[in-house]
Amino acid sequence: MMPSMTTTHFAIRLLSMKAFLPARTPRANTAVASSNATFLSSKAAAEAARATTAAATELMSRSMSSAGELTTGSTPLTARLRSTRGGLKRIQSRTLSSLDPNKAGGTARSSTAEPGKPTQPEDDDEVFPSWIRERKDFQVFFPRYADRVITDEEILRQGVPKEPNERNIVELQSLARWIMKIPSMQASLDLGQATEIAKMARYQIFKPRDYIFRKGDRGDACYLVFSGEVHVLIDGQKVAAVGKNAAFGDIALQIENATRGADVQAAFTTIPGTNGAITGVEVLKIMAEDYHKTLARCQSRRRKHLISWLHSEVAIFRDCAESKLHFFELVSIDVPLKKGDVLYHQGDSVGAFYIVRSGRIRMEVDIEYEHRHRWPSGAREWKEKVHTVKSRVPFYIEDSTGFFGFEMFVDGQQTRAYTAIAESANVELIALNRVDCFSPYFSFTPRAIDKIMEKHDKCCEMSVKQIHQKLKDFHRQENQQKRSLRPVERFPVVVQPRFDGSGESPQFQFPCLQASKWEASNDVVRALQLACQ
Repeated sequence: MMPSMTTTHFAIRLLSMKAFLPARTPRANTAVASSNATFLSSKAAAEAARATTAAATELMSRSMSSAGELTTGSTPLTARLRSTRGGLKRIQSRTLSSLDPNKAGGTARSSTAEPGKPTQPEDDDEVFPSWIRERKDFQVFFPRYADRVITDEEILRQGVPKEPNERNIVELQSLARWIMKIPSMQASLDLGQATEIAKMARYQIFKPRDYIFRKGDRGDACYLVFSGEVHVLIDGQKVAAVGKNAAFGDIALQIENATRGADVQAAFTTIPGTNGAITGVEVLKIMAEDYHKTLARCQSRRRKHLISWLHSEVAIFRDCAESKLHFFELVSIDVPLKKGDVLYHQGDSVGAFYIVRSGRIRMEVDIEYEHRHRWPSGAREWKEKVHTVKSRVPFYIEDSTGFFGFEMFVDGQQTRAYTAIAESANVELIALNRVDCFSPYFSFTPRAIDKIMEKHDKCCEMSVKQIHQKLKDFHRQENQQKRSLRPVERFPVVVQPRFDGSGESPQFQFPCLQASKWEASNDVVRALQLACQ
């Protein structure tokens, strides 16, 4: 059996001679036949038709002698090629007739003789039989002649799980276009470089809670998330989440024999439309050796730009030496966020310091409101219950070149004081590990720490001011509601006093009763009192 003689190669050989075939559209375009008759003589047409038949016959004879059974179906390849031989004979006769000007003109006139009657589509078996059109590889290469059009998502899903050397050119191009959508790649890659990466990427799948790598591991690869989500953990605390169409793990590849600075764990992902089915994360792994050949050249430009950007745009790095900037650039972690993503909550453990490279981050503080409710439990006794309501109050927006997450620089502060949420559509952050921020050799300068503490004091002042304003508005609203309650003109329940001159009234017995249209006797009121106790 010759593995090279596949259905796709057979189709390619047929399409290579498509100049002598009629147009493959539902309505026959006879204008092509008439134009061919203008440029080709009848002798050349006969020779072309004979060459077409000879090449196809030779191809079929080789396939029939070498291939016994095709894996796509139960019908032997010999029988299928026999049916194709008949189709090729019809192609030859139709090619000769289409190149005849008289016949071509007659065909054109007959096709337009009845404009109201729809033209019947040609039988596709005349060029490609149904058994070849049903193959997925044929549909990928020749969507024009296929029964259905394969989408780019289907091509991507079909090609990603394959080994790198088994992906065809269409799958590589689709994968390259997907790689170009990754934020960290699209700024520094062109389509040719992305195609080279697609030839090296290896498919891997991890179950939920599986570790892709651990802190201290040797940095030998970077990863592109195809589906699912991974969590970046520092000291067991989640500092970032990397989702679909994002890259991680490329930082350690910048340094030879470097180690991982954080743990990366596969998160739980629910498949939509499957009643809560849980799956892991699918990634494409690029080995360090391949990375340095292709990606390092592209990423180095981005890293150099990051060093100059930190020095010129971010205030706390303006007085840093070049060696410190290079250190911070190497240990930094890119954290992409979308609008509404919560980076961390108030009360979480302090894990990293963040710089806003693009986008905006909204800082919010949690406040609590207390609603008190009381009701009579006896003649002179009351029961009381307090409901606590929590809400977040936004108080500050951090724009590009700003920084936040400075609780680690405050003595005794071990938890987050605020909640950080992505405000704009796309946010890109640069995270610095807590250990790296206090490195004895590459720590922040005293002037930079002073600026960080100034920002901390400013945020504290703004949050306290906003909390007081919200509480003031809350109390004002409650007072307005109390003033708006007018005295009831008549009692909600008409009763007879138990004792003359006692002055009993429903308001005395039930202070929170609203106006009512029904009347009740003292027995009913007494039963309600017992039910409230």
